[in-house]
Amino acid sequence: MRCASAWSPAGLSGIFETHIVEDPLLTGARGAGLALKKGVTVTACESEQQGVKISISDGGKIIPTVSTVAKKLLSMFPGQLGVEIYVDVSVPIGGGLGTSGASALATALALGRLLGLRLSYLDLAKIAHVAEVECKTGLGTVSGLVAGGVVIVVRPGAPGNDLVDRLLFDKDMKAIIGFFGSRSKPEILSSASLPLIDAVGKRLIDELIRERSLEKLLEVSKRFSLETGLATENVKRAFNALEEAGIPYAGQTQIGDAVFTVVHDEQVDKAVEVLNNLKAKTIVSEISWEPARLV
Repeated sequence: MRCASAWSPAGLSGIFETHIVEDPLLTGARGAGLALKKGVTVTACESEQQGVKISISDGGKIIPTVSTVAKKLLSMFPGQLGVEIYVDVSVPIGGGLGTSGASALATALALGRLLGLRLSYLDLAKIAHVAEVECKTGLGTVSGLVAGGVVIVVRPGAPGNDLVDRLLFDKDMKAIIGFFGSRSKPEILSSASLPLIDAVGKRLIDELIRERSLEKLLEVSKRFSLETGLATENVKRAFNALEEAGIPYAGQTQIGDAVFTVVHDEQVDKAVEVLNNLKAKTIVSEISWEPARLV
C-alpha cells in the first residue's frame, strides 16, 4: 500500500483584519501570529475501497477542511482511487490554534504527493487556503504556515497572492498557550460586529507594521482582544494573572477561548503555573521557523 505524509506547524493568530471578496484566492486577512513546533501530521494512503475515509488521532469530529481538500485533489486525478487519510493533531482542536488550516495544508501536500499531481508547493497551499475560506474556518492561517516563524501577513490572500514578513526572536523563547475551550469561528466570521473588529484590527496592525517586534505583536494582540470584545472572561482573568506574575505581554488566540504568551526559558515554569492555577489546559511549544513540509 502506497502512502505519503506531510507535517504542518499549528499556528495561532493574535490579531486580524478580514478581507472578504468574491475571489477566494484574494480573500484572506491581514494579521500576525506564530507557527508552533507542535502541529499536525497527515498520512494519505491508497485504499481498495473507493471514496475517502478520514481518521482523526483523538477520535473526534472530522475536520471539514481535510475532506474538502481531498475532494478537490481527487477530482484532478485521472482515474478512480480510494484514499484513507490519517490526521494526527498534537494541539487542541477549536482553540484558535490553526488546526483546520494546518490539517488542510498537510493534507494537500501528502495527497498531492500520493496522487503524483503536477502541482507545486504554492499550488497545493492555494488549494488549502481556498478550502479554509469555503469552510469558514479561517482566512489567513495558511499564509503563516507556509512561511513559519513569527509572522505578519501584510497583504491578504492565498499564498502567492499575499505578502508575509517574519519577525526575529531569541532562540530560547517558548510559546505558552492556556486553552479553556472551543469557540465557533464560522459564527464570529459571519457576525454583524465584523466591521468593528476589522476597524480595530486595521489600526493595530498598522501600528505593528511601524514597530515590528515580538513584544509589540503581543501588546497589540492583547489590546485587540479587549477593544473588540472578543476576549472571554477566561482570557481576561489570564491576562490579569499573567501580568501580576510579571508577564505583561500576552494575547488571545484568534478565534478561541485561549490565551498565549511568548517568554524566555527562565519564565516558562512561572507562566505554566499561572495558567494551570486557572484550570487551563497548558501547552508549551517552541516556535517553528520551519514551514509545512513533506515527511
